[in-house]
Order: sequence, then C-alpha cells, then structure tokens
Amino acid sequence: MTELSLGRLDSAFQASKAAATSSERAFFDPSLLHLLYFPDDQKFAIYIPLFLPMAVPILLSLAKMVWERKQRQKEPTKMD
Repeated sequence: MTELSLGRLDSAFQASKAAATSSERAFFDPSLLHLLYFPDDQKFAIYIPLFLPMAVPILLSLAKMVWERKQRQKEPTKMD
C-alpha cells in the first residue's frame, strides 16, 4: 500500500503479482489440500445451527402460501 500511496505503480503491480502467485501456490499446496475436505457430520454440525433458524420460518411461510392457494382454488367463483 505504501508503494501505491507514493505513486510507484510499477512496484505496486509487482508486489500484487507476487502476492497473487504466492496465494495460488499456497492454495494448491499438498500439505494444505486435506484441509479442504471435511466429513459430512462436521458440515452438518456447522451449517445446521446457521441455516435452520432461517429455514424454518421460510418453509412455514411457503407451506402457508401453498395451503391458502389451494383453499382459494377450492372456493367457487361468484359470477354476477
């Protein structure tokens, strides 16, 4: 960031290029690759407490909308 603030665009570009290359190398490093794969039970343990409180009201609202639509379709339409 200091290179950019001083107006040295070439040095800043070289530093960002080196950072991008280093991050790509680190991402595909074989010693870190096993950290990308989690067992399913760990995924459920992480995501269920996160998404279940949001999903319950959404699913109940959708069920209510479907039920109300079916009730409206059952009612005969009035023709005057």
